[in-house]
Amino acid sequence: MVMVRSAARRGNAIVRADGGLYGALLIVMDVLVATTVAATHWLPVISGQALDGRTLVGYVLMAAMIAGVVLRWRFPAAAAAGVALATLLGNILQVTTDPMLATAWAVYPLALQRGFRRGWFRLGLFLFVFLVAAALGSRQLEPWVLTLLTAVAAVACSWTLGSAVGERSQLAAEAARERAHVAAMEQRLDLAREVHDVVSHTLGTIGVEAEVAAHIRSESAEDLRTRLAGISSNARQALAQVRGLVVALRSDDFDSAAPAPLLGDLDRVFDRARAAGLVLEVDIRDTETLDNLTELTVFRVIQEAITNAVRHAPESQCRVRVSRAGAVLVVEVVNDGPAVRQAPSSGHGLIGIRERVAAAGGWCLIGPRESGGFGVHVELPCFSSDDAGVKSGAH
Repeated sequence: MVMVRSAARRGNAIVRADGGLYGALLIVMDVLVATTVAATHWLPVISGQALDGRTLVGYVLMAAMIAGVVLRWRFPAAAAAGVALATLLGNILQVTTDPMLATAWAVYPLALQRGFRRGWFRLGLFLFVFLVAAALGSRQLEPWVLTLLTAVAAVACSWTLGSAVGERSQLAAEAARERAHVAAMEQRLDLAREVHDVVSHTLGTIGVEAEVAAHIRSESAEDLRTRLAGISSNARQALAQVRGLVVALRSDDFDSAAPAPLLGDLDRVFDRARAAGLVLEVDIRDTETLDNLTELTVFRVIQEAITNAVRHAPESQCRVRVSRAGAVLVVEVVNDGPAVRQAPSSGHGLIGIRERVAAAGGWCLIGPRESGGFGVHVELPCFSSDDAGVKSGAH
């Protein structure tokens, strides 16, 4: 589609875009058409006349016609106008019998580029042909009338075909740009979610651990060192993940980022949450046959839910459940902290959960629980027929 539009602007764009063989075939075709028109409609007339100024002009006009046809892709407007003028003058001087066939051939690239923007022109050409034909009815047509109708019909058909192809190519190019824009927006959303999940979870945990470390008495030096070591480890891990995302963003290749975390990486999330004071009860079952996308979705859901619990309900009880119910994978993260301290539903993390779950074809219910605390309930489609055992019991 882009190739066609480029070719309409400059004829050799097709040669560059589609390879030398195709471009060479186009040139050969144009040369054959030009020489055929010259051999059938120009040379028989000119060669049958005495050599004088009119016949010399005829040879010049024929050469101009040939040049215009051959250069029609490189200079669409100039080539079409030149061929039309040469043919018109040739008919006036009676050195050619070409009924604008070469003009019709030369008009196509121009119509390909601009025809779809001027629909009234092709409509006018068709109306002209039909009105003249209807007016003449069944009468015997004069030769000049037949030539005129043939010329108008040829140019009209060429223009209509070129404009139709150009319009289709324009629509296809616009659709391709729209798809590229949507893909870029989706990639930006993916990157935004990854940055949020990495930075928010790690910095939130670091903040809670730092607050706890600040209240450790001076004689508890060993506990303080343990806390600080955990903070340092979390910071280094977050920095490495952010660097991977930045590299992917700079290279315009999101897939080049660090490998996506899977359920086996949740142990680090749980350890950091426990170090921050959260009391965790974990039961993850029947996940051995999940695909990577589903595992990433479950990982991010659990990570964000635990991050919110650490941030808004530290030292609360938190239960993590993952299990299958038929063809559905159920994920639940519930804590019994005070509901009033939970993250609002407009938070970017919760929005990210909803977007990830929707992209995976599932649904979720997020919010305060009637019995107290805060809950995240997610259901994802899971079509694997393998019955897996318990992946991990209580951690």
